[in-house]
Amino acid sequence: MTFQDCLIVQRESGWSLIVGSETETLSADATMEELATCVEVMSRLAGLKRFQCVLAPASTSCFFVQLNVPVDTDLRDRVELTYALEDHLPIDAESMVADFQPIPPPSVPEPQQLDAKSVAAVSLPLEPWRTLAERLETAGITVRAIVPASLLAVGVLAAQDDLSSDYLLVEGGFCDWISVHRGIVVDWKRVPLDSASLERQLALRPSEADRTVIVTDDSEVVAQLESVFKKSEIVDRSLEPLQLQGTEQVLKRRLRTFDLRREQLGPPDPLRPIQTPVRLAFASAIALLVAIAFAGWFRTQRIEAAITDLQVEQQSLFREAFPDTRVPAALLRRVRSEHARVMASRGRSGDVDLPVSGHTVLSQLIMALPDDLRYRVTKIEIDNGNVDLELQVRSPVDAGTLASRLSTAGFIVKPPVTTQSDAKTFDSTLEAEWSGTVSSQTTVSLHWSPMQESRG
Repeated sequence: MTFQDCLIVQRESGWSLIVGSETETLSADATMEELATCVEVMSRLAGLKRFQCVLAPASTSCFFVQLNVPVDTDLRDRVELTYALEDHLPIDAESMVADFQPIPPPSVPEPQQLDAKSVAAVSLPLEPWRTLAERLETAGITVRAIVPASLLAVGVLAAQDDLSSDYLLVEGGFCDWISVHRGIVVDWKRVPLDSASLERQLALRPSEADRTVIVTDDSEVVAQLESVFKKSEIVDRSLEPLQLQGTEQVLKRRLRTFDLRREQLGPPDPLRPIQTPVRLAFASAIALLVAIAFAGWFRTQRIEAAITDLQVEQQSLFREAFPDTRVPAALLRRVRSEHARVMASRGRSGDVDLPVSGHTVLSQLIMALPDDLRYRVTKIEIDNGNVDLELQVRSPVDAGTLASRLSTAGFIVKPPVTTQSDAKTFDSTLEAEWSGTVSSQTTVSLHWSPMQESRG
């Protein structure tokens, strides 16, 4: 799959622009307006409509510091850490943006390291990057990240590296000497590409890395570096493909590196870093509302279908009872009228007996069950006021207590039938009928005793 986004790389000789399949080079004195206009033209030529952009400053535009702070310093306080950088950089805190990563402590720390923390810091001046980012955003081009170009390449090489490694990235007459420990950049120097300078740096800072990796496709430079670094690995590649690969990983959030798209260089929308989760949450909320609406509609359809079936059944029964009579519109009123007429002819009231509400009986039953007695209800069956209750108790006396409570609550209760399930459990069955009233005292005398119970 080809590159489908935008990468703007600052180099010593100028600007390198890659937009999709299109590439362009501008001089170092090109204005930010010219850069943004060139990106717009290249995106149309590449056929890209919605894409994201990564800005990659050159090493000469960035500052790297290994900062030692007190052990009680809150590493999440970026403002405090940024002001701490002023003592190490020729730029004030208000004119720069910095990103920080804690450096893992050594396995055997020295005594002076016990009272301090080490933090790797990369900083960048606000201009011209703020102007460029704002101009691109105005054109509708999303600037996703600002990552130094050298760190894009190193991030790809060190992604699967568990060792302490020194990476020498050769570009022009210089090389970026970047030390990585456990995936964290712990040192970064830009050294002239000559043996004397390299040997001087090696003498000042003896390499403690497990390996040295030289990244260049120039065989003459490889021979020169191998004369200084006796044991080294060669990556025969130019930096641009590695930077493109690093850009893709940054856009997919797979590369852990310094990102200077923050604070004053941050995006105009503060929710942009979490826009994907926000969109997913919004889509989930819409899906939930649609599901609730569909469930309500489906339930309404089921109820209407049940009502229709009931009406059809009522009409069918009416035709059977009155075969020569047209089915009236007010069917229920007609049935009640006929029922009242028949009952009156028998000398009885014409009121139609309605079934007892199961919901009412269940509510009264639950309120009548005691909360100061241990028992387990295994079955409740309610049919027109008649209750069949199966439960487990610790003794037959508890079953009698439950029956008394139900009787007091307005139920007509038969003596419980209790059988022993095991050494500590009895199965009991209670049959009761809801009388419709709550008694002030026990309405039923239960004539039974544990001696009459059957033993399982």
